[in-house]
Amino acid sequence: AELEESAAALRSESDDIKKRQIPDIMADLRISEFKLEDGTELTVKDFVHGSLPKDPERFAAAKKYLVSLGGEALIKTEVSMKFGKGETSEAQQVFAAMESDGHEPSIKEGVHAATLGKFVKELLADGQLLDTATLGCYTGRIATFKGAK
Repeated sequence: AELEESAAALRSESDDIKKRQIPDIMADLRISEFKLEDGTELTVKDFVHGSLPKDPERFAAAKKYLVSLGGEALIKTEVSMKFGKGETSEAQQVFAAMESDGHEPSIKEGVHAATLGKFVKELLADGQLLDTATLGCYTGRIATFKGAK
């Protein structure tokens, strides 16, 4: 437990350095990257992270907003149903046949976090104002380091 707490504290400190301290310093200096003679590079880039909310009401609001932004094609839909042993032939029937047999299929929708992030980043790059909180996303700047070649 103590080791996990130490690791979490180090990750938090690392995130603060990469996402706040270095980007703030470089913004004050009005630079987004610099390179040393040995090939070492430090770059600050914009990022978007997040995923649609898990809460059903917030998910519905995020989905509606995503569709209004033209992101309907990002939404994956999964239809699934559980069958007992020996019901393989029933599992091969179409969705309507499952309902008529008295089964209760479920439908699950979602958007992969990386797909959502890319979509939001593109909209922001185009200058569109977004309610990122509704989509379960947050934005910022992050410093990346590339060592000498």
